[in-house]
Amino acid sequence: MGRHGALDVRRRRSIFVLAAALLALGCGRTDTIVGAELTDAPVSSLYLEAESGLLAGGFTIQLDPNASGGKYILPPTLPSLGAPGPASAQYTFTVGLSGTYLIWGRIHGPGAENNSFWVRVDDGPYYQWRLSTGVIWYWGPVTSGLDYFHPISFLLAAGSHQLLVRNSATEVGLDKLYITALGDVPPGNDTPCDPPNSIQLADGGCEPSCGSHGTNTTCGGPECSGQVPLVAYDCYICCYFPSGADGGGASDARASDGEALDGHALDGAMDARPPDANSD
Repeated sequence: MGRHGALDVRRRRSIFVLAAALLALGCGRTDTIVGAELTDAPVSSLYLEAESGLLAGGFTIQLDPNASGGKYILPPTLPSLGAPGPASAQYTFTVGLSGTYLIWGRIHGPGAENNSFWVRVDDGPYYQWRLSTGVIWYWGPVTSGLDYFHPISFLLAAGSHQLLVRNSATEVGLDKLYITALGDVPPGNDTPCDPPNSIQLADGGCEPSCGSHGTNTTCGGPECSGQVPLVAYDCYICCYFPSGADGGGASDARASDGEALDGHALDGAMDARPPDANSD
């Protein structure tokens, strides 16, 4: 075999080796792509930064190093406790699976007078979502009024949806939202307190709600006349019913204000209970 023939053989062998290598690499790439496709499951949970929404009517973006991304939204200075206010934060999101979803929010609600937003999903009703946290940011599910113990379940079809937040109280911050069908709780709640049954103070201590002292407590003037006041962040005067007194009237009043009669928060006793508001 001549010199040129030997070169042709070596060239063909090189081409064969290169083709085999490319084939092997191609198989590897195919495996990687298949793996990526397998992990691309339909979305059943997602986070939304509060400041990423379409803001209008008075919501402003504020800075806080303890907020996610260092930013959060704050409502205008005029409250709208009786009906959804003019300020809005609109979020469009997509879920890949039909199911029942909970919506969580990371809130800074200093006290019973600064702790609420109005929330609706798509064309559903508005819920007044309340949560007092004290000096900290805290994750809580969307609930209705003073019923803190039954998170609102949203039945969502796969596809695009709209979440609308409107102003209610003043001086309450919204940092982040979490929408999930997984039944999980977003991480990050790190406090010895139990909002809204107790809120965290600047010194790290906890201040209880009136209702958390027990079912035989009341917020009010006449009922507490001459009684030892109890420490409570959510009413001006909190006390136990006088010994031997008929507490039925006060108990009924507390129930009508939305307190759960199992020793938990009365949160909001200083405010009149707002009427239902299911329209824009």
